[in-house]
Amino acid sequence: MKSKLVALTVIAAGTVFGLASQAFANTYNVNLTVGDATATGFFTGIVGNTSADIISPFNLTLTEGSTSVTLVGTSPGGNAQVAAGNSNAVTVTDSQVLFNFSDTCQDYLLFELGNSVSTVLCFQTFKFCGGNGPGIVLLVNGDPFQSMTGIVVIASNDLATTPLPPALPLFATGLGVLCLLGWRKKRKAPLLP
Repeated sequence: MKSKLVALTVIAAGTVFGLASQAFANTYNVNLTVGDATATGFFTGIVGNTSADIISPFNLTLTEGSTSVTLVGTSPGGNAQVAAGNSNAVTVTDSQVLFNFSDTCQDYLLFELGNSVSTVLCFQTFKFCGGNGPGIVLLVNGDPFQSMTGIVVIASNDLATTPLPPALPLFATGLGVLCLLGWRKKRKAPLLP
């Protein structure tokens, strides 16, 4: 009986742990056009969190006309960095990253080459990277700016990967213990003539 209680406790603990640990990282694809400029590539985000949790690695190619620049963010190394302000406008889900351009706080999500403000991909709720207010700024050569309002998908997880739930190994261990206990009990049972 005591062994069964231990096994059930392991299963319950795994389930509670799994429910409490729902945050995981996904890779999101970027494919944006702003004026005559484009941004393609990917970045990583923590599901359920905000722009403060857009993390490396990321690899974005910014193109305008005949000029193309690749922003690479790795840890350590890379030639670019990501920065976020206030973190209220960004929502990261399993399948997409949303930016609320109508958010009233001074929010931004910025991917920039080194510390250069001349090569950036910037999502802003106010005039921060350039442009006339809320919108997307994509600077390579000139000053492409697209005014935006409302909630817009800025990246998506086309593969829609489903991660292994953190509780699954603990759950499997608990089931294994229960099976072992049942097998041992059956083995020790007296044989009937």
